[in-house]
Formats: sequence, structure tokens, C-alpha cells
Amino acid sequence: MGMDVVQTAVDDLQGLLRISSTPGHGTTIHIQVPLTLIATNALLVRTGGNLVAIPGSTIQQLLHVSAAEHSMEDGHWRIPYQGQSLEVLPLARLLGWQTTPPDLSKGHSLLITASEQQAYALHVDEILQTRDIVVKSLAPWLNLAQGVSGACILANGAVAPVLDLLRMLRNLESGSLTLNTTSTLKVGKTLQRTRILIVDDSLSNRKSLSLMVEQMGYQAITAVDGLDALQHLHAHSVELILTDLEMPRMNGLEMTQAIRIWPEKRHLPIIMITSRSTKKHRQMAQQAGVDAYLTKPVDHDTLKTHTHKWLKTQLVA
Repeated sequence: MGMDVVQTAVDDLQGLLRISSTPGHGTTIHIQVPLTLIATNALLVRTGGNLVAIPGSTIQQLLHVSAAEHSMEDGHWRIPYQGQSLEVLPLARLLGWQTTPPDLSKGHSLLITASEQQAYALHVDEILQTRDIVVKSLAPWLNLAQGVSGACILANGAVAPVLDLLRMLRNLESGSLTLNTTSTLKVGKTLQRTRILIVDDSLSNRKSLSLMVEQMGYQAITAVDGLDALQHLHAHSVELILTDLEMPRMNGLEMTQAIRIWPEKRHLPIIMITSRSTKKHRQMAQQAGVDAYLTKPVDHDTLKTHTHKWLKTQLVA
């Protein structure tokens, strides 16, 4: 009971607990925890086409293996490492992202990490650089992906998820996390072709909605106001629009009215997401041609329900 409490506390700190016992000699307990959960040194890698940050304390070694140093054994991708045969797991598959089978005729970049039970080799598309990051906690409705402990903002303004490899590996060993299958990958590729246009003058709102949309498997395109959105619609084909109401230059109502008289685009479903909750504003949106009206803050499940509903309407049409 006591060690179970300790394990839970160490997990919350994203640490590592190891116990080894020798009959007649005693038990050794090793606890490793980060000095801080706010600022840490992390390795930036690209996997499944996405940029992610991995705390350096969870990585034992970086490897680049040549074609001669890895092989397929009984359908499993393996490499020799310190006298043992390690199975190589694509990191993108652990995260549930789409990926393609490895080309074993080429070299590959690998991360060596370990849980309390065993070592693992994780495959990534590209190893970029290490840097100090500030880890931001995720809102409850965004904390959906297993193994994601937070997010960080990079120098160019991009947001990268921060991974908790230890928790991910423990979930894999306990059976609560399963690797992405081929059928799932095919579905993922289909969803990725569906584009959703997000229109909001708030950068934080655009980023949070984009993250939710991407987690559903769709591709997010953003615009800063209605006029910018119309320019995007001239350049891109989209299947759904999520828009704010009040924006500079052209607000959500004006944009909706412009789309409803646009022969090639008038069929697009438009979901308005705004802080205005009065009956007056709802009626104005309905008269302009808005299909659904949601009030901020919108949670992931509500957005997912309406998104799927109106995309199905598109498919039927």
C-alpha cells in the first residue's frame, strides 16, 4: 500500500521509481524526479509529420542506425543494442498518429528510452535540436492524447506538445495503450483530407480550436477575420467553417452573408462560436445563415458532436 502511494506521487511528478531486492541483503529503492516541471531541457523531434518536445531526462541515447544495423524479425522491426535485441516502435503510432511502414533499405533516427521494466527504441522522422522550454499545462478538454503532459511555445510561435514517455510506456505495458493499426491509419488519412476553416481574431482561440480540430483528425486552416477567411476560401477547398462573431474589418455575420450568396461556397456549414449568448445574437446569426450557434468556452465533446453532425450533412449533400 505504501509503495503504491509513492508510485502515484512519483508519476505525478513525471519521475521514475525502480525497486530491486536481493535475498539476504535487502531492497534498494531508486527515485528519480525532475527538479522542476515548469522549465526543462527538451529534445525537439518530428514524428508523423508533427513537431513534439521530449524532456531530455527521459532519453538515454540518440542513435542513427544504418540499413545494415536493423532488420525485420517475425514481423517486428528490431535493432541490436547492448547485447540484446530491441523492438523499434514508431513514436507516431504510440501517439495514435498516421505513419507509413519504415523503409529498411535506409538509415533511421532512434531514441533509446526505458520504463521500469525494459528498454525501448523509438523511431522518429527527424531529430532536430535541444532547447530549454517552459511547459504549459493543458486545459482539461485538450488533455486527450495519452502521453502528452503539456505544451510549449517555440520561438517562431508554433505550439509543440510535450511528451511524457514514461507514462506512455507504462500504459503500453499495462495494455491500456495499444499501437495504431493499419485500418486506423487508413481512416486517419481520410480524415486528414477534410479541411476546417477557423476564423477568429484571437490568437489563443485560433490555437485552441486548431488543436481540438487536429485531435479529431482533421486539417485546420486559420483566418484572423471574415475578410481574411474569404481570401482563404478563394485559395482553399474546405468542408466546414468555425467562426467567431465579433471581429475587425468583417465580422462573422457579414462573412456568413457573403458566403451564402457565393454560388460555389453557399453550401458550406458554418458554426458560430462566440461569447454572446443572448437570444438577439442567436436570431441575428440564424438570419445571416449560420447553421449552429455555440457559446464560449466550448468543450471538446460539444465541438466534436457538432463538427461530425455537419460534416455528415456535407457528405449526404
